Amino acid sequence: MKRLAFYSILLSLSVFIYSCGGDDDPNPTKPATNVTSISRTNVALKVGETVDVAIKNYDTVVYVNNSNIATIEKIDSLNYRIVGRKVGKTFIDLKTVKCNITVNRYYAYFRDPSLSWGEGKNVVKAYELRTLKADDPSSILYQENNSVCLKYVNYVFTDYKLSNIEMYFLPDKTIELNNYLNDYYIQSSQIDPDYDLFESPLPKTDPSFFNVKVKKTPVNFNNVDYILVTLSNPIYN
Repeated sequence: MKRLAFYSILLSLSVFIYSCGGDDDPNPTKPATNVTSISRTNVALKVGETVDVAIKNYDTVVYVNNSNIATIEKIDSLNYRIVGRKVGKTFIDLKTVKCNITVNRYYAYFRDPSLSWGEGKNVVKAYELRTLKADDPSSILYQENNSVCLKYVNYVFTDYKLSNIEMYFLPDKTIELNNYLNDYYIQSSQIDPDYDLFESPLPKTDPSFFNVKVKKTPVNFNNVDYILVTLSNPIYN
């Protein structure tokens, strides 16, 4: 009887030891050491500013999806430098990980106009905080009261869809105007004797792409001379 009790205890111990040791994986999975990574997955900077990031385990050339908005320069085998070029959003795609890049304006002289191309008046009116001066069948005129350089923004509609935006700048504020153009736009390769031509930094196939014309000579508006900057979307213009 004693011997039977002894074997019962021995069997119980064997089961206990087996159950405790069963959780140990004889072939544990080792953490991956060659996974591609980037030290920041979201980067925000201003035009002209730089941000450094570290990229590990990526042997292919690193590039930014839209190099008009930002570029990336290799510093050494591990470190890279992102440079803000124009206002907008883009990204770096490393296949298994992505870094989103937002480039903001360096100079803030006024609130941006509503770039709601192809939309009707209600979308513009819901966005605008400027003083409404005129609401005509094919245009809406706003007066800017909080800027040293921009005085009027006129939205023009073709077939009830936003196609052009006219911005009236004071002619003696050329520095502010040039800073605004440098923040947002790219000099066009086309030449026009009456206008300086620019383009938005988006691909021309993007429906939000638009052209920019800066009148070289002042135009008279409400008995005052202004520099006229016209944004026009080629789809709706």
